[in-house]
Amino acid sequence: MAGCFRSAGGRVEVVNTAPSSLESAWRVRLGRLARYGAALPRIRRFCREEPAGRVYQSLSGGPGLLFEALVAARVRRAGLGLWLHHHSFRYLDAPYRPMDWLVRAAGPGARHIVLGETMAEKLRARFPSIGVVLVISNAVFVGEPLPSAADEEGRVGFTVGHLSNLSTAKGLADVIELARLAAAGGLEMRFRIAGPFGSPAEEARYTPQLRALGNVELVGPVFGGDKDAFYRSVDAVVFPTRYRNEAEPLVVLEALRHGRPVIALGRGCVPDILSEGGLALPPDGPFAPAALALLTSWARHPAELAAGQDAARRRFAALHAQSRTALQTGLLSAGTAPN
Repeated sequence: MAGCFRSAGGRVEVVNTAPSSLESAWRVRLGRLARYGAALPRIRRFCREEPAGRVYQSLSGGPGLLFEALVAARVRRAGLGLWLHHHSFRYLDAPYRPMDWLVRAAGPGARHIVLGETMAEKLRARFPSIGVVLVISNAVFVGEPLPSAADEEGRVGFTVGHLSNLSTAKGLADVIELARLAAAGGLEMRFRIAGPFGSPAEEARYTPQLRALGNVELVGPVFGGDKDAFYRSVDAVVFPTRYRNEAEPLVVLEALRHGRPVIALGRGCVPDILSEGGLALPPDGPFAPAALALLTSWARHPAELAAGQDAARRRFAALHAQSRTALQTGLLSAGTAPN
């Protein structure tokens, strides 16, 4: 976002208030409080120097909202524009007091940015007092749409990909069950699993199970060109996330961009994304049996798979175009770039 604001011209000042770690330990929270303590004077100075400026905040999904409410209150008192970017369904699926306080601190004049129509509907329903809500999918930040890949021609076999922080919350147990069902059914279906483990405990728990499966290849973390190569090496992607705060997973968007249809659990904005180019299953139901049925159909009918891959590319192109237009008209053309 900072890069987008810079490309629009004007002054952009970035204040880093991110936690030093994703752990929820008190030392991490206290460290973040110190960061906000250092950031607030800079924000106050910006408010004085840029009376027509705007402040953009990418919001937390947990207690960090309390810190962000302090900034929102300060910006509102200064009379500056405030943009709040939502990335979590935690406070949309159930009441959450820190978000109540943030909305109250920001006031009805704040502009809210969400990732999909479902997120917009839930935000308006949960907080009727809010004003403008803009829908901007992360597709605009993933990359330009890609053409059909020549390496898909003549590929032998059928390979399913899973890329994530490998953990129970992100559906690794469901992927293992899926691979076991495929093996038990005698299907010639391979699985490539990529990404770092979510924790040492989960690595110790799941690695022996993965190594014991003859139809699974554990790839490890992939970045940059290696990630692109990973998507090119598979025919379809599964993403059975059970993470309660899931919003708009980049893995699903990246897979669609590479023309890989996705089967996922329908948490967050996933059903919005997969209106075409895949299948969103009930978010709290079983995953492996229904996913295997569709994967088997794709594996046995190349024309059906090709149609799914074309649909995936079309869906990403549509999301990218919609979000680019919303970004340009809703934010970047709104005047002075924000802090």
